[in-house]
Parts: sequence; C-alpha cells; structure tokens
Amino acid sequence: MKFHIKKILLPIIIVFYSISYSHAFNPDDFISLIKKQDTNSAVELIKGTNFIDDINYILTIAQSYASQRKYDDALKWYEKAHQKKSLLGKFQLAEILQYKEDNNSHQRSAELFESFNIDDGEQIYSNALYSLGQIYLLGRGRDKNDSKAFDFTYKSHTYDNPLASYTLSILYHQGIGTEIDLINSASLTAKLANLGFVESESDYAHMILNEMGVKKNNRIAALWLRRAADKGYPQAQQTLSRMYLYGLGVEKNNIESYKLYLLAKEAGIMDIELDIALTNIKEDEKEEAIDRANSFQKLETKSFGFAN
Repeated sequence: MKFHIKKILLPIIIVFYSISYSHAFNPDDFISLIKKQDTNSAVELIKGTNFIDDINYILTIAQSYASQRKYDDALKWYEKAHQKKSLLGKFQLAEILQYKEDNNSHQRSAELFESFNIDDGEQIYSNALYSLGQIYLLGRGRDKNDSKAFDFTYKSHTYDNPLASYTLSILYHQGIGTEIDLINSASLTAKLANLGFVESESDYAHMILNEMGVKKNNRIAALWLRRAADKGYPQAQQTLSRMYLYGLGVEKNNIESYKLYLLAKEAGIMDIELDIALTNIKEDEKEEAIDRANSFQKLETKSFGFAN
C-alpha cells in the first residue's frame, strides 16, 4: 500500500475573478500554457503582475507542477500558498513532502497533517486523518505504529471517507492494528461496492466466493464480478472467465469465458490453468470471443479506483 496523493483532494481548478488586469497579461494565455503543461512559461507570463501573488494562480501553478511529478517546483509554490494561509496549500504541501526521501521532510509532513482540526472543515480534516493513518502504517515521519494507523484510519472512516473505509477493510481483513475481523471487513467492502467502487465490487465478490465474513453464493458473486468486469477491471474478468468456463453461478459459456480471459490477459493477468483449459474450445467460439473482446476494448468503460 503506498501513500496516496492525487486521490485525496481536487484536480487542477483554475479560478479567476474580476480584478484589473495588467495590459500585458491575458489570462487565456496563462490557461493555455497550463493546459499544455508548460508551467515554466506560465510562471514567466505572470511575473511582474499582481497575479504572481494571487492564491488561485499560486495553487494552479503548484498543482500543475505536481501533476508532472516536478515535486521540488510544486513544493515551492505550495509553500507560498501555505504562507498565505491556504488550507489546500498546506494540505498539498504535506502530501508532496511525503514524496521526498529525507526524514526531515516526512516529519514536517506529519506535523502539518497533525495541525488540521475539525474547524478547518470535515473533508480536509478527514483527509488529514487518513494521511496520518498512512504515515503510521508506512513509518514515514513517525515511527511505524499499526495501532495508531488503525485508529487514525478508523476516525477518518467515521467521516465517510471512502479511502479510509477501503483501507480499514484491509486492516480488518489482515489484522493490522486490530484483531482479524472478516465480518467487518466484508461489511465495509459491501458498502463501498454498493457505491460503485470497482476494487470493492471485485473484492466483495472474491470474499463471497471464499466465504470470508459473508456466506458463499456463486450467483451473487458472479453479479458483483460482472459489474467490475464491465468496467474493465482485469482481476474480475479473470475470475468471471473461470466461472463461465465451469458454469459456477452462471450458465456455462465458452465464448464469454474466452472473451474475459483475453481481456484479463491483455491487462497482464496470467492464469496457466485458464491457458490450458481454454485451448480445448472450438475455433469458431474463439473467433467470436475475439470479436467481442475487440468490441469491448473500443468502449470507454474502464473506470478504476476511487479517483472517478
């Protein structure tokens, strides 16, 4: 599990409001440069204008650098936003510091996250709690402490933070910072699956298949796998391919099995058993499956993760 960055707050949002523009500056030119990720030129464009100190421009520049993984440049601009008392700037500064390799940066990151409180707003406070959970889980800026990782993650979860709920389900499942609790793990995963998070749809199906905290039911598991597979999630496609091949929870269907197998394999999922078993299906079934797989890949259905 790695430290999350872009999933937590907002993507680039350029906000400009009506103040007197310098005659030499056109905001459209700035926006165009940012969209092209020519951030250095965008900075040059606003030098010598009042906009160099405008918080909206500062955050836009910082996020543009961060999206290009130019973290040192991003840090400079998030630091400037933080000095202007921007909560978003402070939060993203703490996030970016986790991508540095020195412990001093990690410690400052932890201190910044610890400085947030509920008065800053429920969303940003919940995200700060989640980040502290990650810090203690990974031991970046604070000594690794599974118990504290669980506590911070649980508290963030109480504010309906989906990332925290997802992580909490893993902590319960693996007994990290708490006793193993498959029932709570399955309950959290089901909640996220019902909200449409594709990892959770697939995870919940596999929990059902393996009777982990929930009663085994092949038919219901197949329904959850179908939801995830239709979004292009390869792990779900692989398992559902097996179920169609052997008629588990669904009617046996070699064409659908081979189609899903091809899609999962294209995504890098290897399965020697399926490789062998599917060599025996008819050539006309394979051809039909290939056509269906190609048609599926042309659809814009792929929707992974918590960032959507």
